Amino acid sequence: MSPVSDVDLHLCLRWAVNGADSAVFIRIPKLACPPELDAFRQPVTVGKGIFVSSRDFANLSDENYVNRSEKKLVVTTGGMFTEVKDAALKYIEEGGLADIFVMRFIKPFDENYFKELVNAYSEVIFVEDGVKTGGISEYLETLLLKIGFNNTKILAFDEKFYSHGTRQDVLKEAGLDTESIYSALKH
Repeated sequence: MSPVSDVDLHLCLRWAVNGADSAVFIRIPKLACPPELDAFRQPVTVGKGIFVSSRDFANLSDENYVNRSEKKLVVTTGGMFTEVKDAALKYIEEGGLADIFVMRFIKPFDENYFKELVNAYSEVIFVEDGVKTGGISEYLETLLLKIGFNNTKILAFDEKFYSHGTRQDVLKEAGLDTESIYSALKH
């Protein structure tokens, strides 16, 4: 599991202790939690993530949301939410639209729910704070290719050693910083 916030972490822990029927691994990043959104309070459902509409974090009206022509979905792990949200806000300010899907579960993953979700978007961009090769993003990209959805990008760590530095330094070197995510949305 990859929680996105304090509230989400509490929901995941409660589910792991009281509702899980097998071992649970919860990946908690070493960073400050983003400001809470109502979406983070969604009940835990096995295999499903958290859908965060740009209406919720960019304060778009329903009319403004519907009238945006280029709709993109950014699929991310909980630890990358802040960078993804900041990049999406820049993209939205320029007239685009980017909703966010936080993969609360890495495994098991509800593939049918995910396939239905992506139908409303022209492009899916995966942002994963893990290694690209063999990661969940690569797996989901393959799943989408099988159903004929081939407009995807993956931003994740390459299989190499990265320079020592702050979190932001490493994310920038890996192409996972806000500017790199924004650039992927734009192009």
